[in-house]
Amino acid sequence: MILPRCPRYETLDAWRGLACLVVVLHHGWLGTAGQPDYPAATGLPGVLLAVLAKLWVGVPLFFVISGYCIAAAADSARRRPHRGRSFFARRFRRIYPPLWAYLAACVLIHVVFQWVQTGTGLPLAISHRDPFDVSLTSWLGSVTLTEEWRCHVVGPARDYFQWHLWTLCYEEQFYFVTGLAVVFAPRRLFAVVGGVSVVVFLILADLIRLPFAIDGFFFDGSWLEFAAGVFVYHRRNYASRFTARLIDFGLLAGLVWAARSVSGWAEFKQSVPAHLTAAFAGALLIGLCEKYDGLTAKLRALAPLRWCGVRCYSLYLVHGPAVYVTSRVLMHFGWTTPTAILFVVIPVCTAVSLACGWAFHRFVEVHFLNSRPPESSPPLTQTPMPGGKPAASELARV
Repeated sequence: MILPRCPRYETLDAWRGLACLVVVLHHGWLGTAGQPDYPAATGLPGVLLAVLAKLWVGVPLFFVISGYCIAAAADSARRRPHRGRSFFARRFRRIYPPLWAYLAACVLIHVVFQWVQTGTGLPLAISHRDPFDVSLTSWLGSVTLTEEWRCHVVGPARDYFQWHLWTLCYEEQFYFVTGLAVVFAPRRLFAVVGGVSVVVFLILADLIRLPFAIDGFFFDGSWLEFAAGVFVYHRRNYASRFTARLIDFGLLAGLVWAARSVSGWAEFKQSVPAHLTAAFAGALLIGLCEKYDGLTAKLRALAPLRWCGVRCYSLYLVHGPAVYVTSRVLMHFGWTTPTAILFVVIPVCTAVSLACGWAFHRFVEVHFLNSRPPESSPPLTQTPMPGGKPAASELARV
């Protein structure tokens, strides 16, 4: 097989850190000024809060980055002995043990916080759901990262104790299909990704109709967000100049195709077309910036983003409960005005999330990091960080 030219994209850690931080900021807004009963803000605070409302774009950006990272991991695995076992074992070790440790810690913290709340009256819930009210079936869906589509097969509707795990459920579907390509079509890895992308496009364009609900499955549009990252990887490592231009044109065409179905550009709320618009725009930007990687990777100004990017899986996991409880405690003590939310609540929520993310990475995640093969990309500290999920009904608009 032809070796990739330069699979390691050094600045990708900074991109990951950026995607992670903007989602943390968005969730700070979502838990405060983003609540339906919060009065509309005016003036400069209103403008800044409106910007925060749109920072869910970190989710599709992170899907693109994950696509690049997994393309690099799959590209490396397909040249090794026992390629399938290597790929799946590394993904399993990287994702599941930290996830299980996180969920176990959340249940323990919930029990302790409920005891403290009873004695102090402070709002110390770390989730919108009590873990002991979530069904065993939904718990199994969360610990296996199948909850997004599990409800179409067995059991009740989706029910998360930690709702932001929905993005990881999409990531795992992408890993599974990519891993199958590594096992059964190692020399046609990128052709498989392209073929699945064509099928997903035809489904979204309503040219292929499936006899079952597609919400929760990657062919509801999410596959194309990951695939955009895969094509950026191919552009950097294998494409000729002509092919690179074709990839750029394809991403631009996808951007135009998705953008034409976005309604309400002033608000730019989450929907399938909006997610795809943000993903294709992010992929174009990352692809065009890769030629400056040698320069941007050394910029000191990006050091904080690189720090977050290295720890972003931990930060992704812990930021949900950190933001949830911190925002409610601060608002309980009267920090409820738009100015207070902007300059006190959200910064404190972000700082608490960063501290918790550092601790989880230092004491848990670091023990499950895969060794880095010399030709592979940086270890995947992904995720999809949520910002709420686009409604399945939006598919008809694409």
